[in-house]
Amino acid sequence: GLLACGDDEARIDADVSGETDAADATDVSDVAADTGLEDTDVIQETDVTETEVTPPERPWYERAVMYEIFVRSFQDSDGDGIGDLRGLIDRLDYLNDGVPGAGDDLEVDGLWLMPIFKSDSYHGYDVTDYREIDSDYGTSADFDALIAACEARGIKVVLDFVMNHTGSNHPWFVDSRSGPTAAKRDWYLWRSDNPGWKQPFGTGNVWHPFGGSFYYGIFWSGMPDLDYREPAVVTEMTDIAKSWL
Repeated sequence: GLLACGDDEARIDADVSGETDAADATDVSDVAADTGLEDTDVIQETDVTETEVTPPERPWYERAVMYEIFVRSFQDSDGDGIGDLRGLIDRLDYLNDGVPGAGDDLEVDGLWLMPIFKSDSYHGYDVTDYREIDSDYGTSADFDALIAACEARGIKVVLDFVMNHTGSNHPWFVDSRSGPTAAKRDWYLWRSDNPGWKQPFGTGNVWHPFGGSFYYGIFWSGMPDLDYREPAVVTEMTDIAKSWL
């Protein structure tokens, strides 16, 4: 065999092919002299024991089969034409009846509910009260019943919690827009002029006029963005999030 003592790749290839020129060949005795090895020395290979490494288990949400639900259009339980939480409970066995391998359901691991908080719009992304369930969907008691029914079936529930903005009719913004000295003025972003910024995903304006000033709302004027540089905003939103966990 060859001892790769700085030989370049071309040299090794030539030796293997048997086409090495005699003048280019390395004398074994020269190698032995350079390395301190005798011709009769045998190099022992190190015994390496392979160890199987088990990767850490991924978080449940990376392994789960999630089912996203727009409650308003899923299942109506009271005949008003609007999907609600009770209707969702009635359909849980279709999603997962709690009997693994029965083959009569979708066997989902979790539900991702689009916004269910009090809001002015059908889609729920302009929240006006983060602590209340939209009356179209039911009550807090209905929500508790949903959680209990899901837990009984091993289903986890994820809420679409819209934290970056509120609805323009949220009491916080109603206060903020009342004037420069308002208690919650700094909960949102205000400035005296319009710098002309456009949406990063479109052509709409992101600064909207009100009362001689401009407030920031990246989606539209009905969704003013909260300012998370204000410690009170962080404190309040953290408290709200914890209340739903």
